[in-house]
Amino acid sequence: MPRKKALVDEFTWPELFDGIKDSDVASFPVGTQECHGPNLPMGTDMYVAAGAGALAADQTGGMVLHPLAYNFCGATSGYRGTVSIPMELQMQVVKAVIRNLWEQEFRAISCRAMRNR
Repeated sequence: MPRKKALVDEFTWPELFDGIKDSDVASFPVGTQECHGPNLPMGTDMYVAAGAGALAADQTGGMVLHPLAYNFCGATSGYRGTVSIPMELQMQVVKAVIRNLWEQEFRAISCRAMRNR
């Protein structure tokens, strides 16, 4: 049976500390805020990546970090509302988050990215 909460944002730090003892799995959703045509929301990639992380947490008892929504967007960068950062900066952020999770004794870290390319 899945736990009632899996999002790191919802845990107190003592609950998180105890939770790592039960499961050292962390899902780090990475999506984008970019256009997806006229019918889909700007956060589609982020929502799908976060949903995949939540499903993984149900299976592993792990936790899901808050999604990283600002990433390199490439061809969609010219559309209003799209927020794109240089790919090198995105990789530095992802690596820093993963290193920090490792230091906190998470041992199975999944960076779940959703790209429609």
